[in-house]
Amino acid sequence: MCLVINQAQAQYRVPKSDDETILHQNIEPEEKVCAGYARAGFIRTDTDSSQAERAVAVGGEYGCVISLTDNINIHLGLSTSVDPWLNYDNDAKVHADFFDAKKDSYAMLGEAALNASFGNLETHLGRQIFDSPHMDSDDLRMVPNRFEAYHFHYDVNENADIGFAYVRKMAGWENGVDLSRFVDVGTALGADDGDAFVAWGSYEQGGLSVQIWNYRIEDIENIFYAEATYAADYNDDISWVVGLQYDQGREIGSAKLGNIDADTWGVSASLTYKAISFSTAHNRNHGNSGALASLGGGPFFTSMEDQTLDAVTGSDALSTTLVIEVEAMEGLTLGFVASDFRADNTSVYHVQENDFFLSYELKDSIMLKAVYTDINDQNSPDGTDQIRIILTYQFEGPF
Repeated sequence: MCLVINQAQAQYRVPKSDDETILHQNIEPEEKVCAGYARAGFIRTDTDSSQAERAVAVGGEYGCVISLTDNINIHLGLSTSVDPWLNYDNDAKVHADFFDAKKDSYAMLGEAALNASFGNLETHLGRQIFDSPHMDSDDLRMVPNRFEAYHFHYDVNENADIGFAYVRKMAGWENGVDLSRFVDVGTALGADDGDAFVAWGSYEQGGLSVQIWNYRIEDIENIFYAEATYAADYNDDISWVVGLQYDQGREIGSAKLGNIDADTWGVSASLTYKAISFSTAHNRNHGNSGALASLGGGPFFTSMEDQTLDAVTGSDALSTTLVIEVEAMEGLTLGFVASDFRADNTSVYHVQENDFFLSYELKDSIMLKAVYTDINDQNSPDGTDQIRIILTYQFEGPF
């Protein structure tokens, strides 16, 4: 699940040594750099016919990069989410997204990776962030998703790159088992086990960006994903972005998750005038099974805070979103998203979701994100609303 703002601008690039965070920056040999973030979160989900669930948590991450040579370092990071004694004693009332399988506080070694850079080739081996269309960090709760992956990334030139990854395990709030533990990729998808082999290539030139991905998950499925976006400025005040995507899935081997026969396409467009942006997107799935599920927010242009195309039951699923986003002041963004998710036969599935969101960033160190979600199932008298608020403070040191 993932709220996508300016959908067509979403890009997937696996972590590189020059990522934004200090823990991924190049450092001198024999130097140690530490940084992290502290976070407080609140979430509440209320459905008319059932008991409301809510949770309050504090926690965050703290990690260090230890340089071994000019081009080799080790990255270690501890992640935690703690109950500050503000939640219900009755576990049935505690929202599960912030805590472990027993709805308790937890700490885990979220990152433990050996990183190396040799010219245009980079390798990242171990527990890490791995962002890709069908496996991603989806940092919407206390701790983002993490993967045990062994990947190689090669910059062909300044416009093109290719890569390969072997992904074994996943931890995080969307692994479906226990967010505090690394479990097999196949288990996270709903089978007993199954490793993933991922290959990709991307090309950027001017405003054009193209990427192609292929996932082969043992005895479960093969996924092919392609996306192309084009962005341009009409003048100093007006800019626009258009996007196309295609997603295909087929079962392979012993087909542990049964029949998988999905063909999904999507289109998106965004127009920005000064501080105001208008966006729309549409996804449609064909084939004998529903749209493909993801370990994370997923690639679809229409993904919302709660609803995603793969949640739609019934044949020929489709979804549409309309977005308005306003940069009210420097660092402050306000927005509204309306969406419609349905099967070909709306009596089988028809859900409308409206999201109101706020994002505020102060001096690159304090970030506040809040989303209010209103979900209306047209085939049920029950409505659901949810509020999620995450406050994050990034810091360096003290070491």
